[in-house]
Amino acid sequence: MDKLWLATFVASVGLQAANLDNSEAVQIPVAEESQRAGGTSPEEAVVKGDRYFYGVEGAKPDYKQAFKWYSIGATAGIPEAENQLGNLYAQGLGVAQNYSEAMRWYKAAAEDNLPAAMNNVGWLYYKGLGVAPDSQAAVDWFKRAADQGDPQAQTSLGWMYQYGEGVPINYKKAFDLYQEAADQGFATAMTNLGWRYYEGLGVSKSVEKAATLCEEAAEQGDPRALTNLGYLYNSGIGVEKNEKIAAEYYRKAAEQGEPTAQNNLGYMYETGQGVVLNESGAVEQYRKSAEQGYAPGQVNLGRLATVAKIIDRYSQI
Repeated sequence: MDKLWLATFVASVGLQAANLDNSEAVQIPVAEESQRAGGTSPEEAVVKGDRYFYGVEGAKPDYKQAFKWYSIGATAGIPEAENQLGNLYAQGLGVAQNYSEAMRWYKAAAEDNLPAAMNNVGWLYYKGLGVAPDSQAAVDWFKRAADQGDPQAQTSLGWMYQYGEGVPINYKKAFDLYQEAADQGFATAMTNLGWRYYEGLGVSKSVEKAATLCEEAAEQGDPRALTNLGYLYNSGIGVEKNEKIAAEYYRKAAEQGEPTAQNNLGYMYETGQGVVLNESGAVEQYRKSAEQGYAPGQVNLGRLATVAKIIDRYSQI
């Protein structure tokens, strides 16, 4: 019988971009947008940009409008607007995706001493987006922000120490940085810190502590924390084994597009663990996982497709 892939504990990547739905991208020159402002102050424009970016105060998310208003604040040198304009360019939200422009605006905000922008500059250097990949430069920018206590940057820098990207591997340093960020309630850091306790890297192994940290991160909806809790409950590690709870955690993470959770939920559907046996549901989840390039999901989807072909062939004999 082919092996059924069920992924184990996973860590949240410390380097993140916002997870926002894309909208139709239309390139609008920044200078032109400033001329359309009609007397709105830069500070007021930033408030309006936030309203449309986040969909608050009765407004629906509208990234074209967010781009319009952030452009006004950015050209006036407001660092928060510069950073948000960089976010829009980086993700192609309300404007054509352009990593070079994203880097330009992130750097402008970073030079204005905005830690979030420093982290974003580091992220683009690490990924090589709009600039040649440079892990050392990424570390330098992450450190500048982390030294100011920014939890995202602390998590990003911890990730670099964890994997030896731009710095020598140092599990203790990674753990300490994750801890600093987790102490501020940053969910990604809590998830990564839980992984450190689960693996016993940089700290004494404690699966109970790992479970507690993942539960705290999961309360904020962190998809990797939800996935990890699904694994822990399905395996009975650090918590009492409960397949129904495991399946529910996988479902919540899968709904956010987490490929490991989608694969694992597919496994639960295929085997009837914690859920009603549902072969079509298994195929659906494996396919979603596979489409994101997750190897176990691809293997499981291919395996079920092969089985289906064999059954169909024999049914015709």
